[in-house]
Amino acid sequence: MKLERYKIFNALFILSVTSIILILIVTQPHKTSVKLYALYIAVIIYLVWALIYHKIDKSLTYLIFLEYLLTAGLILTLLMGTLIP
Repeated sequence: MKLERYKIFNALFILSVTSIILILIVTQPHKTSVKLYALYIAVIIYLVWALIYHKIDKSLTYLIFLEYLLTAGLILTLLMGTLIP
């Protein structure tokens, strides 16, 4: 039961963050700074959420943190290339 609660909570959290960022990007299509701030905030939330999750799970290691950091950097680079002309 505890695992299902975490899955629902994680899904709702990711859905809400994604929705807020998409709304910001769609409502301000010509403002590059809003897009950049939204991407930076999303990456920071992703990294903090990963740290909290693995700290609670007691599985946080240097390699896991490095993997999340590199994934966040790759996502940031790809989205900056597609969203910001």
